[in-house]
Amino acid sequence: MHRNLPNYLSGDPEGTMVFDVPTFLREAGLADTPERRRDVGVIALRVVRDTYPGAQAVLVSWGGGGGLSNHDNRGSIRKERNVRIFSGYYDHRAGRPVVLFDGQPMALPPLRPDEARHSPTGFNWGYHGSGPAELARAILVAVLPDEPAARHPGCYQRFKAEIVGEMSREWLMSDGAVLAWFGQWRTTRAGREILETLAHEAAPTEGERGGNE
Repeated sequence: MHRNLPNYLSGDPEGTMVFDVPTFLREAGLADTPERRRDVGVIALRVVRDTYPGAQAVLVSWGGGGGLSNHDNRGSIRKERNVRIFSGYYDHRAGRPVVLFDGQPMALPPLRPDEARHSPTGFNWGYHGSGPAELARAILVAVLPDEPAARHPGCYQRFKAEIVGEMSREWLMSDGAVLAWFGQWRTTRAGREILETLAHEAAPTEGERGGNE
């Protein structure tokens, strides 16, 4: 199966490649299910990484009028780094959305004392509410666990507005896409101001410096 995947890739080998999931599944005689789409999409990301090392991004097309999902995976397909994948789909039998990180169910991250829980019922996406806010924060924290800005509302709410709130019903996103978004966000005026504030808050006070001498 894997060796046929490049036949379903189109686009610019030095720019953005697009993988047509529904056509591949149909011509391969495979059942078109959310789980199968997700698995094939993950494989496609890795095939692009290995086959087209010059590509800057890969988009996964779900077809069916859903347009392109996965947003921009810039930086996620370089050979020298492993690709970690977030994915989401709606489990009709359980009646709830499911989010996976590298194939494992993703849980709500523990809160710090100064943080609020937006959606106790869990993650969601595709609109601009509390479930997408939880997912935006969780994704950023998973990729950037040591970055204080990942937990700042000014950061994850912007990630929700630009990315999570616009996701299609089924989606894939690499950790590289998250890093690329964060790299762009930190150059914005709001990003710079938040990073400067957090750095100032983390700096030792005059009294703390004197007590350590």
